[in-house]
Amino acid sequence: MILERLQFIFISALSVLVGSFHAEEEAFVDRFIGSPLLVLVAIIVIDVAAIIYHKIRR
Repeated sequence: MILERLQFIFISALSVLVGSFHAEEEAFVDRFIGSPLLVLVAIIVIDVAAIIYHKIRR
């Protein structure tokens, strides 16, 4: 279940990265803050924190 979720998140992040390439010279931070990639990173961080917390609580 966790592996499937991580695979889905990885594929989603990859598709967002491929779809968000621009020809103009924008800073990566400017594109990152305004993109759905920020949401995906937040989800990944929350999932990792939940996994670590779950393993500690056992």
